[in-house]
Amino acid sequence: MSPSAPPAAARKRPWYLVVALVVVSILGALGLTEGLAIVSEYRGGHIDATQLLAGVELESDRTAILDALDRREQALEDEKSKLFPLAVAELLLGAAMFGLSAGAMAGRPGARASLVQVVAVHAALVIATWVLTPRTRYADRAANVAQANAGLHMQHNDPEVTKQTEAMTPMLAVGRDAVVLMFSTMVSVLVIVALTRKRALEFYEPAAEG
Repeated sequence: MSPSAPPAAARKRPWYLVVALVVVSILGALGLTEGLAIVSEYRGGHIDATQLLAGVELESDRTAILDALDRREQALEDEKSKLFPLAVAELLLGAAMFGLSAGAMAGRPGARASLVQVVAVHAALVIATWVLTPRTRYADRAANVAQANAGLHMQHNDPEVTKQTEAMTPMLAVGRDAVVLMFSTMVSVLVIVALTRKRALEFYEPAAEG
């Protein structure tokens, strides 16, 4: 009779598996936080403009920030039928990713298999949110640019330097959004690869070693 396989905790855990599970737990926490923030806004938790305007010196900057926030609220309302369910889904998937990563870290085979599916669905959700809610994304970007410009003006740098930096801020914001989407998608793919590699499967399913 062949000896029984040792428990998962006693077998050597691949280093990339540990990294993948830590990354998933972070992604889950971020998704949970972001989804909850959007749901809270729809439930009446609007952004406090007073805090954003604190310290802003120029009246033009104050007006730009308030206008950007008004456009953002309008975009949220216009895309509520799509963004609200997407935010709820992100909240639930984030919680699931966080919980399943803890279970997978404890060596539960079922948690690993479920986590692969949840990470794939979450990656698809991020892309769907990007495609289906462009107005909210543009409004968020405009609000961030307005705040960045206000902070830039408060530094009292050389006027020419300030003008050049202010012109570059919108382009940098667009590039950042694209990089965030690509990075998030790439990380999800790498996590799935790590969770489905041979050594990871052998860690959770000793029978697979044969």
